Amino acid sequence: WSSDVCSSDLTDNIFQRLAIDVRESIDAEQLVYELLNRAYPCEEWPDVKVCSELDLPLNAYGERGQVLLYYVSAPEQFDRGLWRFGVTFTVLAADCNNPHGFARHLYKTVQGWPFEESTTAGTVGTVSVTAQKRQSDSKENQGKNVKEYGLSAVVTARDSFKA
Repeated sequence: WSSDVCSSDLTDNIFQRLAIDVRESIDAEQLVYELLNRAYPCEEWPDVKVCSELDLPLNAYGERGQVLLYYVSAPEQFDRGLWRFGVTFTVLAADCNNPHGFARHLYKTVQGWPFEESTTAGTVGTVSVTAQKRQSDSKENQGKNVKEYGLSAVVTARDSFKA
């Protein structure tokens, strides 16, 4: 035993080797961010603004294009390198910008995540998505003609860390 080796270094090393399930959590928000930014904007939906936080001018933007607001819940590790987390999506758009059609496209896009290439944060394994639903009318979101649709998903993903 060398005097320059700290005993906590030995404990950490042994602990890590014996408990390989102990790892940093997946960056679920980064994974979702990368997947959404691969998909939008696109040729069919060129005026999409993807946001993870509520921004005051979203209704104004929703009148000119589509706004995709998403929230990612805390991931839960259920097996070595495998994580489960929820994602809630809100679509804001004026009637003339086809909010229901965009929400349907988002539903199909999220269903296709298991077939996408890996992100820097990991790879999607399975997705269970609820279909889009009208959440409020224009009076509730204070837009003159902005509609709001929501859908949610439960995602399982493999992190990008090597065991």
